[in-house]
Amino acid sequence: MPVMLSEQYVILAETSEEMAKLYKSSEDQELMEFYYGYTDMGEGIRSLSELVKEQLLEYDWQILESFAVLVDAHTPGNGGGSLPPPPPPPPKLDIGCLLCEIAVGAGSIILCVFVLWWIPGAYDFCVYVLALFLQTGSTHIVCQILGYCE
Repeated sequence: MPVMLSEQYVILAETSEEMAKLYKSSEDQELMEFYYGYTDMGEGIRSLSELVKEQLLEYDWQILESFAVLVDAHTPGNGGGSLPPPPPPPPKLDIGCLLCEIAVGAGSIILCVFVLWWIPGAYDFCVYVLALFLQTGSTHIVCQILGYCE
């Protein structure tokens, strides 16, 4: 069912208020944080709906399709649930990619040395190209093209 953007925000505000009611009667302080969080969320979304309706009319268009997800992740003081959000996964170390980048970087330096051997005036150009290569992450891009990096 298509609705206007401001109406969609009203629906979301009402949903937040309904969720707040579920936790309002709880005696558990952690569950009461849900009540406070959903109450604040509902008030904020309702204010956003009024702002769109009154001052941002050019954005109050018909919404043909939308969805929303409520997640109760607890971080003390955020009005969430009982568990902290999971930590991000550690970065993956790819030895093949690392070795490729080292080889491409070293090869670039060696190539520059050979260029300087035959064209001594190319020092500034060589330093500029190596700095550009380093700043743009070109060693990684070359290794991606060669299939060693993701």
